[in-house]
Amino acid sequence: LFHEFVFQKISNLHKNKKVTDEGDSITITEHKNTPVKIYPFWKNIDKNNLNIKTDVNIATQCVKDGKFCLVYLVYPKTKNFDKHIPVIVDTLEDIDYKIKAIPYSLRSTLR
Repeated sequence: LFHEFVFQKISNLHKNKKVTDEGDSITITEHKNTPVKIYPFWKNIDKNNLNIKTDVNIATQCVKDGKFCLVYLVYPKTKNFDKHIPVIVDTLEDIDYKIKAIPYSLRSTLR
């Protein structure tokens, strides 16, 4: 359900772009721009102890494959995870990339 919620919100926010549900991820494609990959994960994150190694490995492989240089790992926003966190991967040091852990608010569903 979280994946579907994120997909619907992104689709509504980016009506002028192609937003594709890839099953395990979401891709945003805009003419002449590099596509963005989004991986929604339904688990609580503690900003002081991220514990997202498996998720980062998925994002790292996505960057290494060369199709995406911007990858977002999206998790539910919590009291202890309320701002995006850049993720640095040593094996990608020679590649221009950004991987970020992003808190996503479920507030609109609670109104």
